[in-house]
Order: sequence, then structure tokens, then C-alpha cells
Amino acid sequence: MNYEELTNIIKLAPEENEQWDFKEKWHESNGELLRDIINFTNTPSHNDAYIIFGISDQDGSVIGIDENDPNRKNKQQLQDYLRNIPFAQNYYPKTNVETLEVDEKEIDILTIYNTDDVPLFLAQDVARVDNNNKQKKKGKPLGRGLIYSRIGDSNTPVDQSTTDEQMKRLWQKRFRLDVSIYDRFKYILKDYNNWTYVPRLDNVTTYYIYTKDPDFVIEEAFDETLENRDAFVAYSLSQFKLRVGWNVVRLKRDLLVRNI
Repeated sequence: MNYEELTNIIKLAPEENEQWDFKEKWHESNGELLRDIINFTNTPSHNDAYIIFGISDQDGSVIGIDENDPNRKNKQQLQDYLRNIPFAQNYYPKTNVETLEVDEKEIDILTIYNTDDVPLFLAQDVARVDNNNKQKKKGKPLGRGLIYSRIGDSNTPVDQSTTDEQMKRLWQKRFRLDVSIYDRFKYILKDYNNWTYVPRLDNVTTYYIYTKDPDFVIEEAFDETLENRDAFVAYSLSQFKLRVGWNVVRLKRDLLVRNI
């Protein structure tokens, strides 16, 4: 995040949503910090999310961060903490921590990077205790198997899962069912291990289907209009075919055809 982006968000404070949250200071409980991060990770949005420290969540005024705050974390400390959390998936949220100066006061920005690997949840309960007094509980533990998700400016209650409708939107995001066909094609083309060649009798057109969703097809065919395009010499002495030809590749889904 750059200075302009930060100040534009601060202008909207104390208004919060599923993309950003304001805190006067860092969490006194790592478990509560984890809860916020999971909620922001599990959103249908395809944007990064931010927790901005040093801003009043009451009136939006710039307070600044106490440089001696024992709960303050840098990027490496936060990633080390998340790496040791018992997430059910072989994945943990990717984050960043940076500091910018606003009105001569330091503001910490915790970025939770967007991911399609949702919903994210815990394999074991995680306690919420005071960072400076491990015997002091800060509420109920984060429950294993529960799906927390940010909706508007609110987190899912710690002892519940999010709504069925929100769960549906998270699964749609995971499989890119909530984006345009064009964007979904760009996504599944990267999943090259699940594309299968389909032999054809005419030996003119080559087809590949996406095995996870056979409605998506790649068609490769010779096009006479490309015959006069420039050819290229071989780039390797061991190359058997000394010239490069031109074909047309069409990405198809049902009746939709896109040429590239």
C-alpha cells in the first residue's frame, strides 16, 4: 500500500467493511489477531484486505502507533506465527506489515493477501489469551472446523460458522465460479495437468478438454489465412522441423468462441 491509498482509506474512517478495519493499537491477544486474519482471508472479494493500526475506530482520528508496544509485529514475526497455526489445509494466509507516516505519526498496515484457497479453517482449537499473561483468557477459543468470514464490518462470532449464503460464495470463489468466463479460462489454463488431448479422425483439428469441467474446450486448427505469415528458422541444430507453422487456437465453452 502506498501513501495515497492509505490516506484515501483513512478519509473514510471510522467506516469499515470486508476490505479494511481500523485499530487504535495492536491486538493484546495473538488469538484475536488470528481471528481477524482468518475472517479477512475468508471473503468473497478478490481484493487484498487491510488492518490499519494507529487509527481510532470511534472517530477515525490519526492516533499513531506506540513504538514500544510489546504486541507490535513485523512481517517476519507475523508469518512465523501463522506458519505454526494448525490450519486444516496445507496453507496459511500470506501477509505483509509495513509502516507509513501520516500527520507525523507512524501507522502500521497489515495486508492480508487475496487468495482463492478458501474457506480456510483450523484443524485444532486455538486459545485466545493475553499475550503478556498466558493464564488470562480473552474469550472462547477459536473452534476447529468453524468457518469464520468477514461480512460487511463484522466478523463471524467465535463459536459459530458463517452463513450458508456466505459459505456458498466462498466455494464459488475457490473454483472461480463467480468471475466471467474469460477470467475463468485464464485461471483453468494454468491447471495444465487437468487438460486432456482428444484424438480426431480428420487429423486437421486438435481438441483438448478440461477434465474438471468438460464444457471448457481448446480447439487448435490450421487456418489458411495464416499461410503467408512469416516463418522462423530453427533455433536448435537438433530440431527436426526447421520451420514454425501457424495455427489458430480457439477457447470454447458451449457456444462461446474466443480467438487468441
